[in-house]
Amino acid sequence: MIPAPQLTNPPSSAPQQEFLGPPPITTHLQQAVLQGISANRGDGSALAYDTARQEFKEFCESLYPNSEFKYLVDPHKVFYFIFYTAMREQKSRGGRRPRKGPGVAPLAQFNRADYDAVMATYTVWWDANPTEAQELPNPTNPVGIESMTQ
Repeated sequence: MIPAPQLTNPPSSAPQQEFLGPPPITTHLQQAVLQGISANRGDGSALAYDTARQEFKEFCESLYPNSEFKYLVDPHKVFYFIFYTAMREQKSRGGRRPRKGPGVAPLAQFNRADYDAVMATYTVWWDANPTEAQELPNPTNPVGIESMTQ
């Protein structure tokens, strides 16, 4: 009978180090991510982001006018803003509107009356019969998926 070969670890000149996990998130790592994102973003994205930021700011000013923390981003504000953005009628393209300056979003992006109408539509839909599945009242000209992924 042939004896089984003995398995040994090859000698290593480097000392074994205990794995301590990923490095902590630091400012330079965050800056690397932000720089990579901005370098790979399309030319029109800055204006789209500026417009969305301006609309969210106006949303906060309109719905939380007396709050000391009205601009604080929290899950409830984000949910209501995204819900409104997804369920409203598509805005007309405004490429020829006057702007305050290059790369600056135009004023008055948020329409409070439209927000109230959209939210009322879905409140009525829910109040009609919340225990039964009903057809969702979709907008006739909804926003496209690109509005949600910018």
